[in-house]
Amino acid sequence: MKTAAKLSVRGVSLVETLVAATVAGLILGTIVTGGVTLQRTLVLANDYFRATSDEMLLADLIAADLRAAIGVSVTTGASGDVLTLTMPDYIDPATNKPRTPALTTTAPSFGSVGGKVDYVDPTTCPTVTYSVSAGKLMRTTATHAAVVSNALSNFQLSCASQPTFADVSVTFSTKFARGNTTGATPSTTVRNIVYMRNSQRF
Repeated sequence: MKTAAKLSVRGVSLVETLVAATVAGLILGTIVTGGVTLQRTLVLANDYFRATSDEMLLADLIAADLRAAIGVSVTTGASGDVLTLTMPDYIDPATNKPRTPALTTTAPSFGSVGGKVDYVDPTTCPTVTYSVSAGKLMRTTATHAAVVSNALSNFQLSCASQPTFADVSVTFSTKFARGNTTGATPSTTVRNIVYMRNSQRF
């Protein structure tokens, strides 16, 4: 007479289940932490390169404007320093054609020639300003306002103007911060020493 074979059923103990759940939780936590850290690193790197690009753009813009300027001044506004550049008025708005400049000469002295070239009265010439407005760094002319950067949290100017050149330093405080710290953030300074062609007086 044949007897039915007994099937042995083996279950998973509670301890084994807890160990497996713990290991799975550790692995999942490591993956989530690594992903968050990687995402934060990518965001900070992107902000850093955008801010650096804005700094270089601002340095180029200020240098180009300084070369053409006939006057430079730095004042303090409600949102920080304001750089104001007085530009020659090359175009006559009445005719929309280039102006004929006024040439003034004086008796030459040893080693130099006296004189200057003016397009119009310097007090009526157009201006270009660099300033911060609503957290954005702006370049403003009489007819146009452009955002140079919105990635920089602070903007400070210092200017030493000489008869033939201007030494302008621009300091940026980046918006990078670790956690919720409120301390001072590292800053970088871009310095331009620019030969001012149109402000010469020989």
